[in-house]
Amino acid sequence: MAACLGALAAARSLQQLNLYFGCMGAALCVTSWCEALRQLSELELLSGVSELCICSSLEGLSAVTQLSLSGTALILDGTAQLPPNVERLSLGCGRAALPLQLAGLQELTLFEAGGDMELAAAHAAVNAALQQLTALTSLCIVDDLPRCHTPLALVGLSRLQRCCLCGVDYGAELEAPLSLLPPGPWAASLRSLGAGLDVLARSTEVLATATQLTRLALAGNSLYSKDQAAFWEWAGSHPSLRRLQIEVDEYTDLSGPTLHAICSLARERPQLEVATKMAEGGTTFDKEFDFGFGF
Repeated sequence: MAACLGALAAARSLQQLNLYFGCMGAALCVTSWCEALRQLSELELLSGVSELCICSSLEGLSAVTQLSLSGTALILDGTAQLPPNVERLSLGCGRAALPLQLAGLQELTLFEAGGDMELAAAHAAVNAALQQLTALTSLCIVDDLPRCHTPLALVGLSRLQRCCLCGVDYGAELEAPLSLLPPGPWAASLRSLGAGLDVLARSTEVLATATQLTRLALAGNSLYSKDQAAFWEWAGSHPSLRRLQIEVDEYTDLSGPTLHAICSLARERPQLEVATKMAEGGTTFDKEFDFGFGF
């Protein structure tokens, strides 16, 4: 591994780096080998089964605009800094303690965070980070649980155009507390939104202020939620809505009130595009925020 990283340090003209590390029990450590790669514009560091440790400052990587960091935990040395001009950031880590350095990313317009948000500390960390990232136009929070916690700091994101708040465990019971969309002027700039039906059905007053919203995705394990009537009434009359995307998995049963409401909506608004997407197909709303390079 040391020889490989040493060879990377010599590749000073490298513009895109995707580094995948899968050694159980050994952390991926980002040290001085990365500082030399001043031409990088896209950097992805993935430690699939261990921690990702950034022990060296990346402040000199000023050309990096896309940054993706993932590991069982993300650990930044106290003196380490992230690339200052990052515009698109993806964090796939345990998020009980997001790096304080996020506050310095003034160019950030897209923020994607994925992982387990069961702990209240994780909710607080995401909320604190969003309070600093007021230039965001795209936000995606994907929870490993069936229900995603809605951060109150959304109220300060007045430029937000795309937002996804999604739990991806479609097969589990909805046991986590329900957190609604916060009231405020932030929704006025929204054009695309993905969230659980249970959240949306209880947030119709906020949805009514989303006067530019053209696309809505019913994401996560929420199609069986009760008290849906308010949502379907809103969807039937919201003038800007052009597309409704309903996300399911192979076990989803759309019979009963939900199916009846979908059919009624399609009849009442024939110009509204109603589409069903399979969660396993890679075409769900949260996937559209992925800018990972992959293979």
